[in-house]
Amino acid sequence: ITWSPLPKADGYRIQFRENTGEWQTLTDTLQTTSYTVKNLKIGSTYSFRVNGYDEYKVLFGGTSKKHATPSVVVSVSNTLGKVTGLKVVTTTPTKVKLSWSKVEGAQGYLVQKLVGKTWKDVKSTTSTTYTVTGLKTDVTTSFRVKAYVIQSGKKVYGSVSSTVKGKTAVPAIEDFKVSVTGTSSAKLSWDKASVSGYQIYKKTGSG
Repeated sequence: ITWSPLPKADGYRIQFRENTGEWQTLTDTLQTTSYTVKNLKIGSTYSFRVNGYDEYKVLFGGTSKKHATPSVVVSVSNTLGKVTGLKVVTTTPTKVKLSWSKVEGAQGYLVQKLVGKTWKDVKSTTSTTYTVTGLKTDVTTSFRVKAYVIQSGKKVYGSVSSTVKGKTAVPAIEDFKVSVTGTSSAKLSWDKASVSGYQIYKKTGSG
């Protein structure tokens, strides 16, 4: 918080309130025209005001302060940043790996996927990567991520990221082999894959 000097002021008092709470004094002995407020809660809105004071002597050697009218009130909402940089890194027949940029102050991230028209929670993680498993092959799914902090035992979330789409891959057939078993037959074989079934093609000559 910064402000312009008040001519002839002996010092300044800074007051704040959290959300719609009561005004509280941060300091009443400040000699500078700036102050850094620390340890603010995520998810709260803070309002601040400043007023100068004159300090004068009273009887029996004490001092007292006469405060001027408070300044205008300024407010700030202390929120987590929005998750950015969300992207699909790799896909397999049943998995999609996601990654995103770190959000300053975040204690973790919630990964969500779109099921029908509803966003469903997948998993919370402290990492900036996560692999969503149990997906169907050759299906496109939408994902999003939001950061959170834990306050008073509850998760307080920041803004949700933009949506990305990941399509699970159909696995390639591996170790495909052909062996002749007679004058008019051949045996085909390949490694088992995580699919519903297989479609076989044949070609004769240049057909």
